[in-house]
Amino acid sequence: MFRDLPENTHLKYSALFRDPNTVSYIPNPRQLQSIGYYTYLAMPENYKVEAFKAVSDSFYARFMSELGKVNNIKWRSWVQPLADIHLNSDVGYDLPTGNKYYVFGFSAVGLFILLIACLNYVNLAMARGAKRAKEIGMRKILGISRIHLIFRFLCESVFFFPDCRGRWRCPHGIGAEADAHQ
Repeated sequence: MFRDLPENTHLKYSALFRDPNTVSYIPNPRQLQSIGYYTYLAMPENYKVEAFKAVSDSFYARFMSELGKVNNIKWRSWVQPLADIHLNSDVGYDLPTGNKYYVFGFSAVGLFILLIACLNYVNLAMARGAKRAKEIGMRKILGISRIHLIFRFLCESVFFFPDCRGRWRCPHGIGAEADAHQ
């Protein structure tokens, strides 16, 4: 018995069992020739992938080389980090796999929407600034200093922020003003 696996796991299964045909204590070289399973290894931190090639070649030379020569079979093995399997695996029957082009596509759409939002903000800020240009001009004529003008605009921003935040947090998408009129 063990806990349920998280939804985003690569290893999906309903039950685990021991295959009676697998190698037990005495390896049969014929069984090693038809490996149809993926093998997961726990490697130490900062493991050098190049070192695995020597281990793999040694394993093949020790247990499988004679049968490989007789049957003209090639040996190929590799190490791939588990985190890279979902988007970067090209191994057959290795499911579920993701598609990194979907990630790129959705990222591009998100960046495009963000760009449109920034352009919209700049447009609204310029429109509001043009609307307030007359007010700023009058205040400058009346003798308000630049520091006081900056302080006034910063204070307005601070005081209006909670009001805007409250409107966006309405659960049904209706502004706070509409709720007050009901």
